[in-house]
Amino acid sequence: MKITLFLPMIVVVALQAGGCASNEKIQHTMQPDWVVGESAQYPKTLYLTGQASAETMEMAKQLARAELAKVFEVTISETSRDVHIVEMQGGTMTSQSQAERYISTHVDQIVSGVEVVDSWQNPQTLRYHALVALNRDKTARALREDIRHLDETTAQHIQKAQQEIDRLRLAAHAYKAYVAQLERSVIQKKLRIVDPAGIGDPPQLELAKLKADFEQVLGRIHIIAQSTDEQVQDLVNAGLSQSGFNADLKQPPRYVLKATLETVPVIRRENFYWLQAAMNFQLQENNKTAKVRGSDRWEIKVSATDEGLVEKRLKDELNHFGKDKYRDMIIKFALLELR
Repeated sequence: MKITLFLPMIVVVALQAGGCASNEKIQHTMQPDWVVGESAQYPKTLYLTGQASAETMEMAKQLARAELAKVFEVTISETSRDVHIVEMQGGTMTSQSQAERYISTHVDQIVSGVEVVDSWQNPQTLRYHALVALNRDKTARALREDIRHLDETTAQHIQKAQQEIDRLRLAAHAYKAYVAQLERSVIQKKLRIVDPAGIGDPPQLELAKLKADFEQVLGRIHIIAQSTDEQVQDLVNAGLSQSGFNADLKQPPRYVLKATLETVPVIRRENFYWLQAAMNFQLQENNKTAKVRGSDRWEIKVSATDEGLVEKRLKDELNHFGKDKYRDMIIKFALLELR
């Protein structure tokens, strides 16, 4: 079952050669106005346009689409590259920057409705020119509908969070509300580009406050690590604390995160010594029921040219597990509660 943190109706398409609608005209005998200036038929007040030239018509069309998409991609990349999100499909979790979420899969990506509206071949240079256009009004309507849907999703999760008493499920609702508005913020950036007035649809909720509310919820989740290996226990407790959870060892916790480190004998392969290991986690309620709220396994593989360095490499790798990895794991457990 797929758990979707973002619930968008964003209408985006990969800008592939056969993936866009086309309203292309018959090629001109004379140079059209848009080759060196603005198109009279597709004015900037009504359309976003992109034009390019190349040695083949197909390449000119692709470059024109990429030119139009660039405006959107740069806006997303510059404003959201440092935002971290979690996505899940089944029990598999992925963690990436928000910018990667939108622009890593397809190099050229933009709202639907892009059309190749005109083309021309220069009879002297034999280079091909192509013009693509995006209808501002039609695209804006689609983006506003996406925003409406995400605002509804946010409101639903805020209401559920206010009614929830279980700390993990509360965290899941708070996270989904925050991420839905993260999604909205990206759509709003697109809408401002499409909107001739540059206003779009400003949010009613403050994104920074939703983030602060979510982090506050994490801080009320009291978890401590439990392991037969004291070094592993200390390492996990440090990771939980850095992730924003309450890892106070002086008070009885609400949850216990059991951690075990498994290793297999070092093997030599060619000129390297290899060590495979795994960290196993199980989150349990700290009460008589000891209900399991989630489990995870992190595979680790290290190597060194000196056998004596392999154990050190393993410890270094364990220490490199940053706050995002522990936070994302607990978020995953929380999200699974909402299936």
